[in-house]
Amino acid sequence: MLILKSIAELENFYEKTALTVGTFDGIHLGHRRLIERLFEKAKAENLKTALVTFSPHPQEILQNRNHPEKITLLNSLDEKIFLLEKTGLDVLLVIPFSLEFAETSAEDFCRKILIDGLNASEIVIGYDHTFGKNREGSLQTLKKLSQNFGYGIELVEELTLEHEKINSTKIRKLLNQNLLSEANKLLGSNYLISGEVVKGEGRGKNLGFPTANLKLPENKLVPQSGVYAVTVDFEDKAYKGILNIGTRPTFDGKNVSVEVFIFDFAKEIYGKNLRLGLIKKIREEVKFESVEKLKSQIQNDVAEARVILKD
Repeated sequence: MLILKSIAELENFYEKTALTVGTFDGIHLGHRRLIERLFEKAKAENLKTALVTFSPHPQEILQNRNHPEKITLLNSLDEKIFLLEKTGLDVLLVIPFSLEFAETSAEDFCRKILIDGLNASEIVIGYDHTFGKNREGSLQTLKKLSQNFGYGIELVEELTLEHEKINSTKIRKLLNQNLLSEANKLLGSNYLISGEVVKGEGRGKNLGFPTANLKLPENKLVPQSGVYAVTVDFEDKAYKGILNIGTRPTFDGKNVSVEVFIFDFAKEIYGKNLRLGLIKKIREEVKFESVEKLKSQIQNDVAEARVILKD
């Protein structure tokens, strides 16, 4: 996948494309259906597939002053790139989003980026897509502009699963409500957490279960505290493990930590990146009367996770 991280990089791009545009947070089933339709259009007309997205997420820049709380995201940019690359997409344009860029009119966005930049022959958009200054651009805008620029336009309707609407907002709510399995169904994959391994306090190692502590992006949506069965991807190799999210109350911890014990693994990985897929929540985080009881429970957690993961 060709990754372009600025509009200036479009100067040397000459392929004709079928493209789509959006924030694509989570790359859920609705996004996947849109991308599938993009591939169908590209194959029919022998075009390259292209996707335009933004970083930071526009809502991070255009925060409503009456609602100053930060938006939490399902995917970091690195996670989004990883998930999109797996689809087989040809070109990904990541536009640096700023207050200045937010002033771009819908027509200028379409003409300068989609037409002149990415040579769009077909544009496929989601049912709720808007673009340009003050979100003035819509399906009707694209249809009107297509008369001048000569591209095809198609709208992909909202996807539902078992009468449930599929969108990023809904998935965020499910994760915040401790409903991981329901969120995974709408994602069409296991919820992804990735980050750099940093030094912790070494308590896991003293218990016989050395853990890798992960540093996550500040705006990453972290599921509720508890112990999870997870898959672990490290340097393109697959492992399995258990993830603990919480404050480690047995040790009177205060700050939330995200740490994973990887089964049958003994490498030094400080400074490296891990990618975790959350499969199932095993239990809530609780305070134990003694370190020995905590150690016994971790042994049970590992055994249960191995069954869940069919290890």
